[in-house]
Amino acid sequence: MKFIEFDWGPGRRVIGVTQNAFDRLGLSDHLPHYEIITGTDDTWHDYLRTKGVSVTPCGMDRAVNVSDLLEGVCVRDYVVQLKNEGITPLFLITNITGKVQSLAEKLGVPLLANPVSFRRLFENKAGVREIDSLQALFPRFDIQHRSQLLEPERFEQLASKFSLPFVVQNESEQLSGSRGTAIIRSHQDYETFFKHMHGRGGDRFVVSEYIAGQPYSVQGCITASGIYWGPIQRQIVSDLWLSLPGFSQFCGGVWGEAGLDEAAFYAIANQIGAAMKQQGYKGIFGIDFLLSEDGKPYAIEVNARLTSMTPVLSMMQNKQGIPPLLLLHVLEHARVPYALHNQEEYRQKVQQSLPLSYVVLHNRRPYSVRNAGSFRSGIYTFEDGSLQYIRPGYILSDIRSESEILIPDVPDHSISTGRMLVRAVVPYHIWSLSQGLLPQYEKLIEAIESYFEKVT
Repeated sequence: MKFIEFDWGPGRRVIGVTQNAFDRLGLSDHLPHYEIITGTDDTWHDYLRTKGVSVTPCGMDRAVNVSDLLEGVCVRDYVVQLKNEGITPLFLITNITGKVQSLAEKLGVPLLANPVSFRRLFENKAGVREIDSLQALFPRFDIQHRSQLLEPERFEQLASKFSLPFVVQNESEQLSGSRGTAIIRSHQDYETFFKHMHGRGGDRFVVSEYIAGQPYSVQGCITASGIYWGPIQRQIVSDLWLSLPGFSQFCGGVWGEAGLDEAAFYAIANQIGAAMKQQGYKGIFGIDFLLSEDGKPYAIEVNARLTSMTPVLSMMQNKQGIPPLLLLHVLEHARVPYALHNQEEYRQKVQQSLPLSYVVLHNRRPYSVRNAGSFRSGIYTFEDGSLQYIRPGYILSDIRSESEILIPDVPDHSISTGRMLVRAVVPYHIWSLSQGLLPQYEKLIEAIESYFEKVT
């Protein structure tokens, strides 16, 4: 490959452990014998296998998480088998928790990730704001103990200092989205939030000014030779057409937006990345921003791990003919010596984006649904309100023209209310800043949903 040279050598094998194989795509073209282990099988895995992507299901229940997989007989026996063959397995996992770290240690399998202590340092909403060099990057804030915030006069004091509305966020890295955050518009909102938070999360809360604006994010990778950044992406959160009302749900993203002052985002990102590197962090991480209505970006939080955008970014970078940041992440954590050539050219190319929309559709119905049987993974066209299957496909490179859509991981099992239904990768923009989801693509969502029937 033009940009990178490395000798993986015999005796080690990367295994992506995941609930959904899509989340571990991106490495098959770069690493020998790369494997994915999932809890259960899906029909679209057969197509992955024809393309040389090894997917091993463990025959477990649909509700299993990564911890369940690591505790299960399937993974344990496979680890023993590999070690008996003289192979050292290495686990690639998105969400490293204390339990996951402990289970991997019991299995004697290294994790291709930073220790969980880094998540506790940088994903803690209060802790990251206490780092001196980063404080000015966030909206104006206070950090207060739970007992302080429950004092009788505290709401009035905060309303006076920050004005209404203001934001309250629990420090815990385990409470994302609406589970630990609230926009406070009244005293009743304040009381309701703290009743909801009784016995939950950490003891400290971040109280900050409310910034009206649009969420964005960027993914970076800290390496021995420096920090490399992917493109800036607009985040789609709680879209009316893709999620349940009242829930904070990640619904995808948009790349290739014109007129964005990317330099302002990267200036903030470089300060955060430098602080993380100074602490010894390496590999992939994400930063969430809020772009205010007057065009100023603010840091909102740090995700010290792989993110839900990682597989799509890896597909984009592979399609552009450059090694994905995910490969650098693996080489750094596996301690494989590598040479990254033409570093400045690589730095520029990895920041470039293709016009792309990533759609994450949740089950919006008040009951469980399942594929009626005729919907399958692959490449589709969408014209005149009709969704037409064209051919198999599972990655961005399988899209051959701008008129095609990739729907990669159509499930063949029951999906409960609010859970992810399907994803779609579209090589153009289906959202606008002013309108949200464009009207013609509302029919696309309806067409997808029509393939699913109520579970009786």
